[in-house]
Order: sequence, then structure tokens, then C-alpha cells
Amino acid sequence: MAHRRSGWGFRAGWAGLLLPWLATAAPAQSPGRTPALKEGSTAGVQGYGAASRGGADGEVYRVTSLADTGPGSLRAGVESRTGTPRTVIFEVSGTITLRSTLFLKGARLTVDARSAPAPGITLRKEPGCWNGVVIGAGEDLVVMGLRGVGRWEPDSAPSSCQTEAVFVIDGDAAPDQSTPRTGPVDNPRGVRRLVFAWNTITRAADSGADLWGDVQDVTFAHNLVYENYQPQTISYKRTSSRRWPRQRLSWYRNVYAHNGERQPQLVNGVYEMEYVNNIVYGWRSREGGYGLRFKGGSEDLPTSPVNVIGNAFLEKGAPDSGCVFGETPRGNSSPRERVTAMQLWFEDNLLPLGRAHADLNCFTTPTARAAGGPYPVPEPARVSRLPSGRIGEVLDGVGVPHRTATEQALVGEIRQALARRGSK
Repeated sequence: MAHRRSGWGFRAGWAGLLLPWLATAAPAQSPGRTPALKEGSTAGVQGYGAASRGGADGEVYRVTSLADTGPGSLRAGVESRTGTPRTVIFEVSGTITLRSTLFLKGARLTVDARSAPAPGITLRKEPGCWNGVVIGAGEDLVVMGLRGVGRWEPDSAPSSCQTEAVFVIDGDAAPDQSTPRTGPVDNPRGVRRLVFAWNTITRAADSGADLWGDVQDVTFAHNLVYENYQPQTISYKRTSSRRWPRQRLSWYRNVYAHNGERQPQLVNGVYEMEYVNNIVYGWRSREGGYGLRFKGGSEDLPTSPVNVIGNAFLEKGAPDSGCVFGETPRGNSSPRERVTAMQLWFEDNLLPLGRAHADLNCFTTPTARAAGGPYPVPEPARVSRLPSGRIGEVLDGVGVPHRTATEQALVGEIRQALARRGSK
């Protein structure tokens, strides 16, 4: 059943952005939420993607229907644009079932589901081998406050269809997005200046959310990613004739919990990335069993430099693999040597108990030590870091504003795990 507010289906002009945020207060079981913000506001966003303008100073489209298509639908809101910046907000709450891929593309678009009344907006997809939401071929994009739910059942093998994806950030997606891709397609535009924040992703067999191809200047922050099989790979499609790097990426204050692996997995061509104040908790040994991974394959693009600072890797049954190097989660000679030649800086991380730090958990590479410290991030893109021992503050505002009982219980479980390690 849809929960709905009264209001217009559409309003043009940037004056609409000055209306008070109409979302109801967050439930009492979700403490520490940020105050109500203007519709579409990215206040509090830091990092390389913070320069994204989204739909600011443009039209405001109000979602009034939970239908997949038709007037007042989310799809109509993102597909009916004519080049004018647009902010999409929600007058209803409930579940939108996608019957085909929803493409978020073009320039100057904000989708802000934090505006929805309780219990918020959940996106699901009908069965089939296609991706739920693809963010691609665009610039100045902002996606906030969505809960994406896939079809994977925890503790089970994924289906033969490996594209049970909830979200994909795809810099190689075809610009017109009019027909499904059947072969290699180059996008001359890529993805530029993206904010993906305060979202919740669960039950994805693969991609929640992957980042592929020509993508630059991204902030991925305050997201709750839990109970997924293989939530996140950052790499490129080998079918693409252009091996463009993924560059200037800020990953901070996210929570990954009860996933199998890839939180995320960095494969090749990842440059100038900061991974700061994230919590990785309870990776499942059944699904591979590791947290952050630098794969170090034999392809043509290296990965460097990357700063990994102030994160917590909290084991729950697989203590040796919070952060791993190598072609396999346990490493092998050639790829491991290739990874350790990269500029990877590790500092002030809470690592799993168990094997020695230099055995299977990641460590600062000789190349990074020779550089004398973490790679310098330009001042406008720097992320503020929590004081040592206070990473639990990440839990206060992570994910969508209206948590489910399951999500709130998970946050409580992680707080207890942090307390056992002497962290708040």
C-alpha cells in the first residue's frame, strides 16, 4: 500500500527547492539522523563527488505513484526530462517494482528519496537477467535515500543469472540507453561527478553497486550494504575497446555487513581513491569470505594510489581475510607481487584478530612508503576523518532515513562488536 502526502505531481522552477523538506521524522529506533534538509540538498557530502550540482536550481518533479510507469512515476520523472536540471522527490512511500532497467543518465539530475514519508522508498525488480538501476552516460548526478532489494536469498548459491544487480554505475553504458546492449558499446561521455549517498542495498547476487568503465569524481558515502553475495567490484568491462580508469573516488562512512565478499573489490585501473572510516563486518566464509580486496590481475591497468585509513574490519568467523591481496582471496605469487608494487597506504585501521597483519591482511606497500605517506588529496576533495576509536559514529546516520527492524538490529550488533574491540 502506498503512503502518500498531498501535493502537486510536478512543479517547475528552482523556487520549489526552497520548500521545507516534507519527510516525516525518522523512527525513534534510528538515532543520530541528520536534521531535515531542503529537497535534494547534498549538505554534508564530501569528497571528489561533492562538486556534483545534481538538479539544483532546476525543476522539481514529485513522485505521486508507485507504478513502474505512467504519470507521477519515478520512471516518468527521470525519463521525461528535456535537458533542464531536475530534482525528483517523493510524495508517496512503499515499493516500486521495476519491470525493466531504470536508467539514470544525462546531466544535472537528483533523485532524493529521503523526502518520502515512512517507511521510505524501496526498489525491487521483477525476475530476469537484467540490472535494476543503471547510472551511466551522465554528469552531475545525485542519488540518495533509496533502498534497493535484490532477489538473492542469503546462505544460498546465486542463480545462473549473475546480473541480479540492484544498482550499477556504468561508465561504458550506451548514451541513448534505448535498447539493451548485445555487444561492446563505448560511451564517449562516461560518468562524471556523482554522489551516491544514504542508500541501503541488500539481497544483490552481484553488483550492489558495481562501478565499471569510464567513471570519475565519485562520492560513495553513508550507504548500508548488507546481506549481498558479491556487492561491489570496481573495474572495467573487458569487452570495451577503451580501458579508461576509474579515477578520483571517495568511499567513506559506509557499512558493509554480512556480505560474501567484494566490499569492494578493486581489480584494475583505479586511481586516486580514498577509503576512509568504513565498517566491514561479518563477511561470510560460505560466499568467499573476505572484506576489501585488491585483486591484482594480469590486465593492462594498474591500481594506484589508494589510501585506506581509519576503517574497521570486524570478523565473524573468518578472521584472516578482512582485507586481502592477490588473484585469489588467499593470494598467489605473481598477482601478489604486482599488487605490492602499487602505491597502497594503510593507516589506523582496526584489523581482524587472528593471523599476523603482514600475513593475509593488507599492509602499506613499499612503493607507498617510498612516497613518504598517503597520497595527497586536493583540499576541496578531502574527507574529514573521525578520531581514532570513534568509528562507531558512522552507524548513527548510515543508510536510508527509515530503517527496518532487521536493519536496526544489525546496527546494534555492529555496535556491540566494536565495543568488544574497544571502539565506540
